[in-house]
Parts: sequence; structure tokens; C-alpha cells
Amino acid sequence: MENIKTTTDAGEAVSSADLIIEAIIESIKIKRDFFGFLDGKANARCIFASNTSSLSIRDIAEACSAERQTRFGGLHFFNREF
Repeated sequence: MENIKTTTDAGEAVSSADLIIEAIIESIKIKRDFFGFLDGKANARCIFASNTSSLSIRDIAEACSAERQTRFGGLHFFNREF
């Protein structure tokens, strides 16, 4: 628990992250605005991933710098109950 830190400041939260996984509403505009903001706050080596299930990862990533787009992918989680 000593290694866990919480904050409501998204810029602070991503400043030293190596991987950011977004899981917000399925809206291209909201996702692009969010990643565009984070692109200026996260370190250069940070990998961005979207949990989208229906939107184009390429379209979302266009909100970020060309360099960041090379480290941008989709990462979708689901719970399959038997």
C-alpha cells in the first residue's frame, strides 16, 4: 500500500507513468481530447492504450504527436463468464 498514490490531477497521475490505459465513454471526441491532453503531460517513453471496443485506434491516436502515435495501441479487457 505504501507504493500506491492517488490523485484527481490527471497530469500529475501520468507524469511518471510507463503505461496509460484509458477506459472512458465510447466517444471519439472525448477520447481524442483526453489523449491530446495526456500527450503533453506524460513522459516521452510512456505507452498509451485505449480500451475501446468500437472506435478506430488510429483515429484516437491522431490527437497525439507523431512520436506518441508509434507507442499507441488498443488493449481491450472483457469478462467472460461461463
